[in-house]
Amino acid sequence: MTRRGALQLVAAVSGVLAVALVVRSLAEGAEAIDVRSHHLTHAVLILGGAAAALALTAANRRPDSLPEKPQWLLPAILGPLGGMVLMVPTFYPYMNAHPTVHALSHLGHISAGFVTAWCGERYRVRIGWTTTLFLEAMAVGAAFGFGVTR
Repeated sequence: MTRRGALQLVAAVSGVLAVALVVRSLAEGAEAIDVRSHHLTHAVLILGGAAAALALTAANRRPDSLPEKPQWLLPAILGPLGGMVLMVPTFYPYMNAHPTVHALSHLGHISAGFVTAWCGERYRVRIGWTTTLFLEAMAVGAAFGFGVTR
């Protein structure tokens, strides 16, 4: 298997596993877990989407004459913002009462991870890795911060 093929396989497996977690939660229904664990689950979903994007961008990297592509900067910034909005505890009662909306929010976390990494890498090489690390740090930090009772 070529390097490109291996990276494409990693991307596919990462994306499929992340989506499988969402499908599992939808099929099993609402599960009563504490907010901290739920935020950590979000971090895993974000990581699945980001890993898929980073593997895809690495597999499809082409030499380019322009080191930066500014049109990708705004979505690279908005991806983490969207991921954090989905974690606002005020939304939890509604989402817990509506399992489909909750599952869609989990797909939103996967998408936020993907957009953050993909657009960051498209903006400039290695920026996707950096933005992904910051998004993951925010998701893990949320598990020990806002909305979490001590």
